[in-house]
Amino acid sequence: MDKRVKFNFEIEFTNGGGVQGQDFCLDIDGDDITNEELAKYLFSQELL
Repeated sequence: MDKRVKFNFEIEFTNGGGVQGQDFCLDIDGDDITNEELAKYLFSQELL
């Protein structure tokens, strides 16, 4: 991995409940990551 990003997130589920992360670090390829790419990665099996 080339870079490490640090971010906060909050996800609310339509059936109730949610997930929150603060100062979450993620190694990424390249210089930037879009919100869509980040959301896909958070819910991929790569983090499970």
